[in-house]
Amino acid sequence: MKKLTVFGLVLCAQVSFAQDKNTDALSRLVKAAIDYSPRIKEQQQMVSMGDYKTKIQEAALKPQVQSELSVTRVDPVAKASFAFGSTSTELSFQPNMNYNANVGANYTIADWGKQALAIEKAKLETNLSKNNVEGLK
Repeated sequence: MKKLTVFGLVLCAQVSFAQDKNTDALSRLVKAAIDYSPRIKEQQQMVSMGDYKTKIQEAALKPQVQSELSVTRVDPVAKASFAFGSTSTELSFQPNMNYNANVGANYTIADWGKQALAIEKAKLETNLSKNNVEGLK
């Protein structure tokens, strides 16, 4: 009877050890299936896109500075000659080389909460995408 009891305990121990191995393999298989799922990958892309949308909306709160520099050369330049007695004078209607530079800055002083709402909306959409990923998993 003692031999049968010891044999039964050893058999139960082996069965539980085998189940642990199978459980580990099963969990790895489930994890691989979740990592492969195209639907979950799509939702994860939506999360990263939501993060970028939030950053874009927050960038609108900062001042925007733009500049422009241009050079224009015109050949031939139209000229008119005037003779006053022994001297002649030449009148040029535009310069041969023309340089232009421009710097501008924009900053929103008051938007009555429009930008804050857009940022909040982008954050909520990102959270929704995160919840969708967790729900699919």
